[in-house]
Amino acid sequence: MATSQASPAGVETRKPQKSLFDLDTMSTVTLYKPYDFEPVADVKSAQERIGNDTAKLIEIINRGLQSFEDDRIKADSSIPWKIEDEEGNLTEFSGTPADDKVVNGLVLNMAKASFGYLQAKGADAKRAAKQAALDFIKSQPKLIAGMKAQLEAAEAGE
Repeated sequence: MATSQASPAGVETRKPQKSLFDLDTMSTVTLYKPYDFEPVADVKSAQERIGNDTAKLIEIINRGLQSFEDDRIKADSSIPWKIEDEEGNLTEFSGTPADDKVVNGLVLNMAKASFGYLQAKGADAKRAAKQAALDFIKSQPKLIAGMKAQLEAAEAGE
């Protein structure tokens, strides 16, 4: 994944990143490799930048076209999303999509309020409290219906 920041004269500061576990600090860290990217104005400039390697230019163009097509297809509401089963078969998704962050926030708040998350000692106990909260939420059709109604109201307001 790369993040970017606009700079003057079309130059964009890019920060490709990767996360890894650091044995020295015993924690997950995110590493960055910042660089300045200057877009090209034409194909000739692009080809010069990569040493006039036509095969490499075609590879780069195809990567860009794939990204463009991915974005176009994702945005096309006439093409249904599909879900893949264990055997690799695709079927049309019929669920109700929701934002992971919102749902995870609800689960965490429920775990803190009612399932001992704050008192839990260790990661396993905290995970168990969150699982208990999720199980409780799943068992409450009225709560799920309310979440779906909020989602529909938010989509209607967009």
